[in-house]
Amino acid sequence: MRRILAAGLIAVLAGCTPPTAQSIIDYPYYADTAALEKAAPLIVRARVDETGEQDRHGLRTTLGTATVTAVAKGDVAPGDTVDIAFYGPAADATPSTDLAGAEWVLLLETFPADPAVLISGTQGAYAVRDGRAVRGGDNPVELSPATLRALGLR
Repeated sequence: MRRILAAGLIAVLAGCTPPTAQSIIDYPYYADTAALEKAAPLIVRARVDETGEQDRHGLRTTLGTATVTAVAKGDVAPGDTVDIAFYGPAADATPSTDLAGAEWVLLLETFPADPAVLISGTQGAYAVRDGRAVRGGDNPVELSPATLRALGLR
């Protein structure tokens, strides 16, 4: 199975508001569905299987492993695993155990020699609940019907 390393904010995936301290990562914000989905070379539905804590690059980091269950865009397949790294203050804000067992739609940017990242701290992850992709409270952008269909969601 392929393994991809993804970096993002744990607060997004846990559905929590990030701490009030200044963010260490400045993510873009997308005004509409087309711009959001175009920005992500990799869009997957994945289940977070396990998480753990580590210091990386001098930052507290939560590391997770997720199994891809469906692909809307990108060079992975169902059954592949995705390693996820959540950096900085957000990794301290929410217990990593909140992620384990949860399923997400992840919109990722990939790099040849570096970890992939969520394309946006606010818009890079959608919780999967009751067969739907649920956006966070600060994200007004829904995913396209074509992307939802590809991911087996409505």
